Amino acid sequence: MDKKALRPVIKTIDYEQSMNPFEQFQNTVLRPILKLQNDLIMSLFANHTANRNKGFEAMAVQQKVAWIESLLQKDAAFRNQIIGIVFGLLEVEELYVYFSSKLELNRRIIQITQQRIKDNLELNPS
Repeated sequence: MDKKALRPVIKTIDYEQSMNPFEQFQNTVLRPILKLQNDLIMSLFANHTANRNKGFEAMAVQQKVAWIESLLQKDAAFRNQIIGIVFGLLEVEELYVYFSSKLELNRRIIQITQQRIKDNLELNPS
């Protein structure tokens, strides 16, 4: 099965623009996978939040943003679930790239996920 065929095209990415290898991998592999898995990620987040922070909905926007950032930085189990969601949709050759730069790519996965959650919840403080 070609996992790449499942990935959506992200029209806002300029694939012709010169990018460093991390940006290229992020834009051609990670972002499409995270977009494909958006509903799953949001469901995991909702479940995790319901179990860990019952007062989340009552929080002010800035508090929600801080809680999301803290969750993705400090909760290793949740972070690993998010990374696993991406990891499972990598092709073998992409897996080798991932292993060669695991820390940097994990950082990017979490950063993109954080922004996706905020965007989905419409938490964009100015």
